[in-house]
Amino acid sequence: MNAHRGEAAISGIAAAIGEPARVRMLYSLLDGHARTSTELAVVGEVSPSTASVHLNRLRNERLIKVVQQGKHRYYSLEGPEVANALEALDVIAGGSRA
Repeated sequence: MNAHRGEAAISGIAAAIGEPARVRMLYSLLDGHARTSTELAVVGEVSPSTASVHLNRLRNERLIKVVQQGKHRYYSLEGPEVANALEALDVIAGGSRA
């Protein structure tokens, strides 16, 4: 049964990454800098309200984390494993590691 839970988790992560706007947001965080939802909306080429929905999806799949400072929220990758996975997907897709 654990295998089925693992498969479901992988499917959820893949579906979250599978949306082009979310991919753009995730790749913009690869540099290690945290960004606001407004900045990520611009990167994702979506409205701020749509960006909020996308960011919640990415948080639910534990791909990003959020830190609140005053009235601002800053989003960053959950950890190096996420960065490694994104870079590996880029290589598979024919991109480069740079």
